[in-house]
Amino acid sequence: MAVIDLKVLLDVPTILDKRSSDALIKAIKENYVEDFDYLKFLSSVKTLQGMGIDEETAFKSAFATAKTMGFSKAAFKQSVQHYKQILTSQMGNFAEAFQRQKEDKLENRVEKNNEIEKRIESNKEKIQKLQAEIEILEKKIATANETLEKERTKLETIHTNFVSSYQFFDEKLKQDLNLFEKYI
Repeated sequence: MAVIDLKVLLDVPTILDKRSSDALIKAIKENYVEDFDYLKFLSSVKTLQGMGIDEETAFKSAFATAKTMGFSKAAFKQSVQHYKQILTSQMGNFAEAFQRQKEDKLENRVEKNNEIEKRIESNKEKIQKLQAEIEILEKKIATANETLEKERTKLETIHTNFVSSYQFFDEKLKQDLNLFEKYI
C-alpha cells in the first residue's frame, strides 16, 4: 500500500496536541495490518470522495471493491476493533507513564517541601543567629512551590491534550463504524 498520511486520512484537527496525536498515529502505524483493513477501506472512501463522489456512494463502492478481496462487514468491524485496542493500549500506557511522572514531579517534591517546612519550624525555635538560615530556607520553599505549581499545570495540560487526542480518535473510529453500518 502506498504511504498514507494518517492525519489526513483520519481528518485529525490541528487543534489537537501534536505530541499526543503523533504518539497515537505512530502506534497505529506500528500496528498496521498488511491485509485489506479499516485504513485501506477509509483510504478508498477518501479517494472516491476526492473524485466528487458522495459519501454514501463512496462507502458502497469501496465496500463493493473490498468484497472482491474477501473483505466483509465482520472484517471491517474486527479491523476497527484492532485499531481501537491499539488506542486503548496507548491510553493505558499513557496513564501509567502519567502516574509515574506525577509521582516523580509532584508527590516527591511535596515530600521535599514538607521536609523543608519541618526544618524551618525547628530553626525558628533555635537562637537568633539561625535566623539567616531560616530566611534562606523560606526562599527555597517559595521557589519549590512555584516550580511545583508550574509542573502541576504542565502535567495537567499534557493530560488534557492526550485525552483530547484520544477522544478524537475514539470518536472518529465510532463515526466511521456508524457510517459503515449506515451505508453497508
